[in-house]
Amino acid sequence: MYEVVVIGAGYGGLAIAALLARRGHRVLVCEQSKVLGGRARSDEHDGFILDWGLHVNRFGDAGPAAEVLRRLGERIEWAGEGKAERSLVQFNGRLYPRPDSVGGYLTTPMLSWPDRLRLVAVLLRALRARPEDWYAVTWAHFVRRTTSSPIVLKLCQLFNYAIYAPDIEVTSAGEVIYFVQRALKAPAVTAQPLGGTGQIIHKLERVICRTNEIRLGCKVDRILLDRGRAVGVLAGGEEITAQAVVFTPPVQHLFRLVPDEALPAEFWEYAANLEPTACIAYDFGLREPVPDLNGSVINLDGAFLMGSFPSNRDPSLAPEGMQLASFLNAVAARDVTEKPVVDAETMRLRRWIAETFPGFFDRVLWERRLVIPLVDGVHLRVGQAYPDRHPIASPHIRGLFFVGDTVAAPACSADIAFNAALEAEELIEKYLQGKEP
Repeated sequence: MYEVVVIGAGYGGLAIAALLARRGHRVLVCEQSKVLGGRARSDEHDGFILDWGLHVNRFGDAGPAAEVLRRLGERIEWAGEGKAERSLVQFNGRLYPRPDSVGGYLTTPMLSWPDRLRLVAVLLRALRARPEDWYAVTWAHFVRRTTSSPIVLKLCQLFNYAIYAPDIEVTSAGEVIYFVQRALKAPAVTAQPLGGTGQIIHKLERVICRTNEIRLGCKVDRILLDRGRAVGVLAGGEEITAQAVVFTPPVQHLFRLVPDEALPAEFWEYAANLEPTACIAYDFGLREPVPDLNGSVINLDGAFLMGSFPSNRDPSLAPEGMQLASFLNAVAARDVTEKPVVDAETMRLRRWIAETFPGFFDRVLWERRLVIPLVDGVHLRVGQAYPDRHPIASPHIRGLFFVGDTVAAPACSADIAFNAALEAEELIEKYLQGKEP
């Protein structure tokens, strides 16, 4: 008998399994895919190492991913450690260096001097605010409470884009404030693991497999329940018993694993109405480098388009003398299955790349397009912010825990999953000791 069965081997599932394994618990990870990592997996193509869409680890060694690895006695090796990041912003038809501090916004040529002061006033107000007071208010409303300048509002999209929330008019101000307060104090806003996301996946896997087991191609068909308690899973026709079950995919996927009556109607309504984020992601192998940009480029002139050249910071991602380029176009989840919309947004992204980096497509050796219907399980909009998300320990099924980016843990994107794992570790430990969360 296992003490804990973890469903899913993405960042969240591997993180909580590794943390529990470190404590000496008997853990089984069930992953229906044949590969580890979920959307954080890496692929190899003609000597290039490709992540599955663009990924960032916010705050580097000060972020939750690094904290999980520290607890495990490991450390993430970051690409380009000690080197300043050079990122760009496309704003009103021109490319500008992206500011990385309050002082940077005070001197940016993107704004006039009065508008720089207005923007800094927004940032200072965000630094003094309590995120919990603003989760139910949009970021656009927060900005307009300080200034009516439309150009400042436009530039403030940088902060909702940083948490992958594409629409400033619906993004939760509390989520942005939480990010801004940490970003302006952290040694690095974003960091890139050396060798891609696979480094983190492999280190988590190594910790788990020292004493425990990961089963790939192991699809869980049902969570086993006994008098309101999770007691294991049914996978591949086998009943696997456990004292606790951890569900790590987006909560929208839970419906197929437990009967409707096991959870209240309001839970199912919540899960059914969750809006994820989606995107079109493009990777390109280039026969020779285009720019020397080692950070990212973000478009503020219309659609949420961004890109980076990750091999500039980490040469191991591309063969010598070549370059890896990765771009994305954030699209609404409701549109990602509509072929005419996807085709139009693909052309928009390609035109932007060609206009921003002249001669780019003359250097392309190969390209890979991914249409990703679920980037993050939850869009950080009002109504889906930190206080609105479901708790890590189920209040309805004892012994059922949630770890992933749709739960009530702070941060954004994959960082929610890492923070959820850090919180779940203590909750599950108490549960296994007979202390109900």
